[in-house]
Amino acid sequence: TPTQQEGLKEAVNTPQCTATSNGITVNVLQTLSDTKNIYVLYEILLPDNMTFTDSMHFEEDTYGINSEVLEQEGNRRSVLLHFNWDGQTDMQMIHLNLKNLCEYIPDEKSGKSYEKCIIEGNWDLSWPFDANTHTKIKTITPYIEATAFSRSKQQTQTAIIEKIVLSPLSIAIDCKVNNAKDNFDRIFDTWITVQMKDGSSFTCGQNDIRKSYGVIDGVGKMYFYFNQIIDMEEIDKIIIGDAVISVN
Repeated sequence: TPTQQEGLKEAVNTPQCTATSNGITVNVLQTLSDTKNIYVLYEILLPDNMTFTDSMHFEEDTYGINSEVLEQEGNRRSVLLHFNWDGQTDMQMIHLNLKNLCEYIPDEKSGKSYEKCIIEGNWDLSWPFDANTHTKIKTITPYIEATAFSRSKQQTQTAIIEKIVLSPLSIAIDCKVNNAKDNFDRIFDTWITVQMKDGSSFTCGQNDIRKSYGVIDGVGKMYFYFNQIIDMEEIDKIIIGDAVISVN
């Protein structure tokens, strides 16, 4: 939407970065940041006589589990990778390294699959990144009490939700757990639901790979990055446990 584009336009970088080895080309297409995370969109082009399959992967990948295949057709695969940063670091370069294209081959006798290297190579890419421009954010300071089941503690906890920082890409929450004695007690790892004005909603589960928890200076941190760009003006409320927090 125009609102989404306006909120993101200063955070987009379009680097000129490419690497080719043994017929495979990797092109970095775009980087995008907010105050908590960086996204990199890149494409992989195989030789014209090859076709990507779901079982193809790189033996070594800098960001591995943080990568998601967005599109795959013919000899082209587009990938979105994501990683966190603290929003304060003066990051000047991003580095991506891919090594050896492999494929899982089924073994009819054992019923298992084995890994086979189909193209050896090393695709090493580094490019400058201006991390001083970010997406627009919205900060809410509800100072509201929320009670919810904590996965790490395996029991119900109560915390004060002190601050919520929203961007079109992520949500970050500061919370203080009542009667916490140590850092482990201060982790408030629970579900978060974001409800939109049109009635749609999505839930950030406890075990979701896009969610992380931590403690900084005695304050519990919950962080979740969206799998799509969100129009902040269309968010109606955020639900954390039994607490319903209005965004507007």
